[in-house]
Amino acid sequence: MVALFPEPPVMQCTAGEETGRATWRRVCLIVDGKVEDRAMSFYGEERADVAKVLKIPALMFSGYLIKIPPGTLQPGPHRIGAAVISADGSLAGYSMFRSVTVH
Repeated sequence: MVALFPEPPVMQCTAGEETGRATWRRVCLIVDGKVEDRAMSFYGEERADVAKVLKIPALMFSGYLIKIPPGTLQPGPHRIGAAVISADGSLAGYSMFRSVTVH
């Protein structure tokens, strides 16, 4: 799920491996194929719904929230998503990308 709100815009979702074994270092915002360092990401948000549905208690705090500062996305169409960085610093995967238009 991607949720965008006007002040400040945020993107939130879940980053977890189905086995529940992986630990993530951070989640990065990707805008038009490039890492956007101005966005603040918070990993470890509670996702009781995910842990319950998948029956993996280790995913309880697998949610992330990315706050997108005003001015980060210029007017026009964009593709946004998130990259998950694993505990060893390697790229663990990407979220689904969404098309958004900033007015």
